[in-house]
Amino acid sequence: MRGVRGRGVGRGRSRVFSHAVIYVGGLVIQRGLGVLLLPVSTRILGVEQYGLAGTATALAALLAIFYGLGINFPIVRTYYDDDPEAPRTAWAALLRVQAVIAVLLAGLTYLTGPTWSRIFGEFGWEEPALRVAVLLALATALQTTAQGILRAARRPRAFVSVTLVQVVVGAALGLLLAVDFGAGGYVTGLAVGSLAATLISLGLSRRGPRWDFSAIVTGIRVGIPFMLHSLSTWGLDVSNRLFVALYLGVAAVGRLQVAYVMASVLTLLLQGIQSAWAPFFLGELSPEERRLTPPRMVVPVTTVLLGGTAILVLCAPVLLDILVPKSFGGTEFIIPLVASVSMARAAYLVAVVVLVDEKRSGIMSTASVAGALLNVGINVTLIPYAGLEAAALGTALGVMLQSIVVIANVGRRLDASMHLPRLLGLWLAGMGLLVLLSRLPETGWWLLIRGALVVCAGVFSVWEALRLRRALEAIRGQGAVMANGSRTANPATVGP
Repeated sequence: MRGVRGRGVGRGRSRVFSHAVIYVGGLVIQRGLGVLLLPVSTRILGVEQYGLAGTATALAALLAIFYGLGINFPIVRTYYDDDPEAPRTAWAALLRVQAVIAVLLAGLTYLTGPTWSRIFGEFGWEEPALRVAVLLALATALQTTAQGILRAARRPRAFVSVTLVQVVVGAALGLLLAVDFGAGGYVTGLAVGSLAATLISLGLSRRGPRWDFSAIVTGIRVGIPFMLHSLSTWGLDVSNRLFVALYLGVAAVGRLQVAYVMASVLTLLLQGIQSAWAPFFLGELSPEERRLTPPRMVVPVTTVLLGGTAILVLCAPVLLDILVPKSFGGTEFIIPLVASVSMARAAYLVAVVVLVDEKRSGIMSTASVAGALLNVGINVTLIPYAGLEAAALGTALGVMLQSIVVIANVGRRLDASMHLPRLLGLWLAGMGLLVLLSRLPETGWWLLIRGALVVCAGVFSVWEALRLRRALEAIRGQGAVMANGSRTANPATVGP
């Protein structure tokens, strides 16, 4: 079927770009909520309460992974196997199983809260933000699945509409409650917004279940490695907040989170584009085009992001002065380390769709576990001595290791070069360049130099984006030629 769909690649590519714009906007609003609220939330909460809220949301993200059991991935993947018009589907049955498991696990977590919360030391279960984090985790686990179904169904406008409900309700209520109740009120608002978005998403994607015991067992079996993958991704992206809270206190978490929020802007854009790219890759490209695309894209995508991260780092001092109070300062050196992650993450997202297409979740888990262990090891070993810089370095090196493992495996599966040595050189050289750019003075003529470098980086990114577009055009042409040649050489393979 996908070979037939490949004939509409031109129209499909137009949908990818139009959907990408919508998804980028939706994901920037949803996952970039911290960026959007930064000027207000940091001033209402202050550095310590902001750090406490960051610790609670990091805990909620961890619990949400366990509550979901990774079943959201096979649910979305199974969506492509079911008839989109069928009144009863296997993915709907899996969705109900996931919801029951999530509710049971959330109840168990809440009941045992007084015991496991002791690890936080200076604050425990009596802290409202930790208790509300359990509800936020439950809503997040179910929302991730429901909105994933909307993306698989290629309903970007429904996706964005639900996201707007989450943001409007969650942000407004969170900030309103934060004035009187601090971090606990802020997290409560986020939980209510996420719960509202979850209920609406489930309503929009409602379908009757087709109960198939073997399909449920397969979904759980495939989901567990994805859960480990998500858990390891949490270990890469979010776990630093908990280690910083344990070693340095919640005020340090507040400063670290500001730096991570600033540096995550490009990653959010990548995730939005990926939300549109993955359905196109899985549902529209022919087998030849799916084989040719990842090797051709990884280097141009990385260089595009190099220019984008340079712009972000050069503008960071001015943005920090505008967005946050002075008490959150001292993170200028952290931002380039975390921003460099986007280069490796871009190549990873290009490669990982191959594993999703083949339902190979094991190597994704292996890669994520390796990266997370490296990150955690650096955190445990160096944070007490090097502080927040160690947390940022752990994230950067952990993501690079994760990307190396996945890209190398995809290269073997495609029997093609994924240019891994070149990519590694770009990542390390790019990290060094970003650190140097962050050390430029911020006064006098140096501001003009920074501005000129921003223009140069923008021109470089546009040039590389055009090169990426030419590579995609060449893939489309070559894939069509190979497909026609294959049909001509072996007519017996063509159906009646």
